[in-house]
Amino acid sequence: LLRAEAGLFTRQTASQLTNTLVYEVQQCATWLVSSLLTLVKDSLTLVALLAYLLWLNWQLTLFVAVLFPAVAWVMRPLGRRLHRLTVAGQSATDDRHDAAAQQSQRFGSRSDGLRRLVMKATVASATMTPVTQVLAAIALSAGITVALWQSGTGGATVGGVVAVITAMLMLVAP
Repeated sequence: LLRAEAGLFTRQTASQLTNTLVYEVQQCATWLVSSLLTLVKDSLTLVALLAYLLWLNWQLTLFVAVLFPAVAWVMRPLGRRLHRLTVAGQSATDDRHDAAAQQSQRFGSRSDGLRRLVMKATVASATMTPVTQVLAAIALSAGITVALWQSGTGGATVGGVVAVITAMLMLVAP
């Protein structure tokens, strides 16, 4: 702030600057560290489990791998909606802070708007996990069906089928 150009203070309100300094920087740093740790851990887990599944039963692994793009296809619009709602909520938070200093009635209406946005974002966020789990369960069920069929025709052992199912279940989280 000490080295910022003077125009910054005319383009942004005091609450926007405070919000950026206090909340956004802290959230960004937390998310960055968490994301990097998750990325490394989940990437290594994913590669190891996929290699193990290919080694165990490459046909079944490829069959299930074809089903998983459907999960990404469904999750993409949900992720976009959640992002839009989060950005709108941040903007509403800034507007609410400005309104508090000016007049309490505007503050009340801005707070109500923020509450509605937060509720929508919560619903969108809560929808992502069950939808992902249902789609993963459908893909896993198809994989189990094929594995049982292979087991019945002598193409796979019971231990091999259990190992494949266990590794597939471990793949869901990463």
